[in-house]
Amino acid sequence: ALGDGLIGTGYGMGGSVLLDSTGTGGISQGVGGMIVTDWLNATAAGSASINLDSWENRVGNVDATTSTGLITFKGQSVGLGTINSGTGGAVIAAYYDIHDNNGSAINISGPTVNLQSLYGGSAGSLAISADVAATSSIVAQVNSGAANGGIRIANTSAAQPSSVTLTDNASAGTSASFTQNFTGAGTLAATGSISLTALYGGDISLTSNDGLNYSSATFNTGGAGSIGLGASGLLAISAALNASNDDLLLAGSTVNIAAPVTTTADLLIAGSTVNINSTVSALDIGLVAGSLTVGNTGGLLATNSLVAVVAG
Repeated sequence: ALGDGLIGTGYGMGGSVLLDSTGTGGISQGVGGMIVTDWLNATAAGSASINLDSWENRVGNVDATTSTGLITFKGQSVGLGTINSGTGGAVIAAYYDIHDNNGSAINISGPTVNLQSLYGGSAGSLAISADVAATSSIVAQVNSGAANGGIRIANTSAAQPSSVTLTDNASAGTSASFTQNFTGAGTLAATGSISLTALYGGDISLTSNDGLNYSSATFNTGGAGSIGLGASGLLAISAALNASNDDLLLAGSTVNIAAPVTTTADLLIAGSTVNINSTVSALDIGLVAGSLTVGNTGGLLATNSLVAVVAG
């Protein structure tokens, strides 16, 4: 137990702090404590947890490891190194931004990942950015009152998490982007277990490195934002998709539209193969396809203009 003491090597000095618990008590900190260092590496053995719970922590890069215990870290601005909670989970919260600090490598591994930014990041940058490997649930939130938002989560796993909730309530620069990277073949089921919110006309993106099947995922931009669905393989629209007054992008190697797609803003559809077997309506429609098939039950209705480029 670190209590409310000050531990560190100074910030911006190139130093590091190692915390290693080999017993059953784990690593804990009082809410009045402070860790100040460029690099923190914390490890707890067995079922022990790591609980570094002070908003006063100033750490450039956080590495942490447990076997089954929960990892909790709070700080001013949090740089994510490699955090592995085994069968536990991870809760990371920052006054300001939470940022990816290890390139394309996984930042957080464990069944559950919970990320929170109280006051957001800098203008032009993301408030929350992380590469994770979660199997159960992913939650990321930028709180109301934050000046600048932006959430990017990329998850790598054999199967998608049971739930994904990204909520950006910042006043400006809002976005909610989730990418599922399957380690093998897979189709991201965009059901009601996925909820993406980017208020005040923000940008929403849901993508998969293989297939994506939209049925009932919920998207909320607060109006006049943008929604993009993308798949490296098949993008299937299996249930009605109403984007209200948001711009809408549908892109995949193959795009199959089997249910109504509607927006009062602009719509772009792009794919090597595009099959439309339901009604598609928008203010302006752009379509780029290698081949296009419009079935007997399908149709394209543009209030203003329809521009289609079809190779064959």
